[in-house]
Amino acid sequence: MGFLDTLRNAGNDLATKAKQFQNNTFKEGTIAITALIAAADGTIAAQEKAAVVQAIGSLEALKVFKARELGDLFNKYCDDAINQFARLDLLKKVQKLASNRDSAITAIKIGIIIANSDGNFSKEEKAVVRELLTATGLTESDLGIQL
Repeated sequence: MGFLDTLRNAGNDLATKAKQFQNNTFKEGTIAITALIAAADGTIAAQEKAAVVQAIGSLEALKVFKARELGDLFNKYCDDAINQFARLDLLKKVQKLASNRDSAITAIKIGIIIANSDGNFSKEEKAVVRELLTATGLTESDLGIQL
């Protein structure tokens, strides 16, 4: 079983943890993570956007937030994620998660699951996850992964 399968199967645990973080910092950080990973190759195709928005709406861990609000936020952040200057603002949203280690771990795991709803975890996406780990002061072992 691969890392993505392990994360998907941990859905109930992630949902329980996410309920502890019902705040804007967690919401914005998680969706920023998702957009940054989705834009890892420099583009986000309309089909990929639609799949990610559907995944956001169906993921139990994010049911504490309004699905439409999350989808709208993701669409906005997608534009930011492919613009190098606006991307810095998204990274700041991710860095805010660093003040709560469990929040950062949960958000990154959720972001990986959603952004990889296509089942493909590319080398570019892995590089972005490494960058996100650095931004939050975490390591691969904190997530239980090896990239």
